[in-house]
Amino acid sequence: MLKCAMMLKGVAFLLVGSSHAFVVPPCNRLTTSSVLKMSTESDVPSMAQTHMQGPLKVNGSGKPLTKEELDQVKAELEEIKHEFGLKEPDRSFMDDDDIKWRFGGAPDYSLTNLQYLKERSRIHPEGSLELVVENLVKTWEMERSHKTDPNQHQSVDVKNFRISANGGKVFDNDEANAVGNYNVLLNACPADLWDSDNITWEDSHEA
Repeated sequence: MLKCAMMLKGVAFLLVGSSHAFVVPPCNRLTTSSVLKMSTESDVPSMAQTHMQGPLKVNGSGKPLTKEELDQVKAELEEIKHEFGLKEPDRSFMDDDDIKWRFGGAPDYSLTNLQYLKERSRIHPEGSLELVVENLVKTWEMERSHKTDPNQHQSVDVKNFRISANGGKVFDNDEANAVGNYNVLLNACPADLWDSDNITWEDSHEA
């Protein structure tokens, strides 16, 4: 049985894998008619999800989506939300004017949300603990990836937050923010597989 725990403002939320979720409608049947033609003409980065932001198909370009492609993503996202009565994940604490964003502005999760709604297998009921934890983890990931000032992270108690994985180092909030999620979660791996002591935040997100 899957158990996932996270400390939020000093309160432990425990998610236990259960049957209290229902299967999502088959949204992925839309993918055949909605594959985007990816442009290779623009090298201008955007603020969508990460500085790379795509591409939607694995084509080796490594280029971000153009504005036109992102507009197509947003239109398709609205289409499947309307047709199947779906909601996008709720990532909180993105609206403060003084947030120090890693890429100059708040991330746009349209592409991520589109793929998530198409491919997930379950929807947690409104008001359920599972949905609370789902949105909490997505908010935490957003803050860790995009807010450079760890004191602006509101999904955790910044003074008491600690994180460790598989018996690895226990990081506090500042340390974890400095090295990045991948280095934290892979810290216990052998150095020949993942040398977290010598991989920077930026390098870890290019791996």
